[in-house]
Amino acid sequence: MKFKPNNQPTRMICFEIKQEGIAMAMVEIKRNEPAIIHANAWIETKKFTVQEVQKVIAEYNLKDWPVSILLPEEQYQIRLVEVPDVDEDDVVDAIKLKANDFISYQIDDAFVDVLPMPEKAFHGRRKMAFVVIAEAEPVMATIDIIKQTGLSVHSVDIADQALRNLSSYCNKHHNSGLLLISWQHSQINLCHDHNLVVNRKIDIGSLGLLAEDQPVENQLSDKIQHDSLVLEIQRSMDYFESQLGLGVINEISILSLMELPNSIYNFLNDNFNANIHYVDIDDVFVMGKQSQPEMLSQCYQALGGALRYHGGVA
Repeated sequence: MKFKPNNQPTRMICFEIKQEGIAMAMVEIKRNEPAIIHANAWIETKKFTVQEVQKVIAEYNLKDWPVSILLPEEQYQIRLVEVPDVDEDDVVDAIKLKANDFISYQIDDAFVDVLPMPEKAFHGRRKMAFVVIAEAEPVMATIDIIKQTGLSVHSVDIADQALRNLSSYCNKHHNSGLLLISWQHSQINLCHDHNLVVNRKIDIGSLGLLAEDQPVENQLSDKIQHDSLVLEIQRSMDYFESQLGLGVINEISILSLMELPNSIYNFLNDNFNANIHYVDIDDVFVMGKQSQPEMLSQCYQALGGALRYHGGVA
């Protein structure tokens, strides 16, 4: 199995599997036009089963579309490692030896994918790559569930790459990023020429940022949360510019799982030279007849997974 197959479909269904449910996005990519969200859904369920998938297939007529699966976070690891100085054909095997040090199962029972950093990253002095490791058995069980429904699994992916896809779609600059604000934490991904180069989880979410709606005695913690988020974004941008040597971040798009007041976006934008702005999905995609805008925030990563080949990105 490969994480990155060679053929590039222009339409895709992505299922994102989470502990609390399944997110689905059905997206068609149009050349020189906005992509179409034909359908999206959130299914609350504790189990990813054939029956649950069949219900979604029947409701949204998902026949004959290739499928991408986003693995749940607990099923994979992503680490930045130095690429060993070996022949190109031997790189994956050499990196597997490194990966063996931070997994609890046998490397022969794992899927391993290597996502190279740009050659000029780290000022060209170190050859680095992200290595993605997933235990094979649960991945194959998920693939089998999809196959039993009659759909064809095209690829298996991870949330970090899905956010990379969304960033590439929503932003216009070569050096750009995406900040996804969840309830308890945020995720910032920075990209250079469609390559993921920074992925960081920040322990500040919308619940903390909305502390201004709490009683007066909690206002100080609200200010601390805002300033802390600015500091973590700045650290990520400084790492991109100074440590990686990839230039300046020009643009960061923001998506939030819950509605935030404009004052928060204005506060963030006022603290940086980069254009930091909220993305309204309705403005950058075409909504199909079965799309559900009210559920889009629960399907952001599935949407990114379905954008796998936007602009030739793989």
